[in-house]
Amino acid sequence: MDLAELLAEQSLPVNLEMAPTAEMLAIALHHRPHAVCLVPEKREERTTEGGLDAYSMREMLTPLVARLREAAIRVSLFIEPDERQVDAAFQLGVPAIELHTGCYANLDTEARSVELGRLRRRCATARSTVRRLTVTPCSRSNSWRTTSQLPRCWRNRSVSHSL
Repeated sequence: MDLAELLAEQSLPVNLEMAPTAEMLAIALHHRPHAVCLVPEKREERTTEGGLDAYSMREMLTPLVARLREAAIRVSLFIEPDERQVDAAFQLGVPAIELHTGCYANLDTEARSVELGRLRRRCATARSTVRRLTVTPCSRSNSWRTTSQLPRCWRNRSVSHSL
């Protein structure tokens, strides 16, 4: 099933995860999904291994985000739980962010408590800067359980997969 068929048959909102490229922007503007989540993506990856560097990419992301918003497409960013990344999302004016938990998932037990504290702080920061926050547990670990331990500052948890 391609995107056009999915959008035509789907009664629920569709969130298109896409790399911030001109090609993907054109696809999103043509098909107009309900929402777009900008993610870092390399052709050889089966899943995203880390968050988008919104801080370093602000100049490139600003017009891309503006074009999507002008088309009434809700924009979110898949980012690391880093203060600079959350601030960049706020500066870009995106209404939603998705925090990557891969770093947490790959740590040993002792270091996980430190990373959990960082996730909690970013959730608190994000809560005051964006309207919607998603925490994405890493499928390689039991981080589903841990994300449920975060303060209720996120609206939902999601796990990504391709069709």
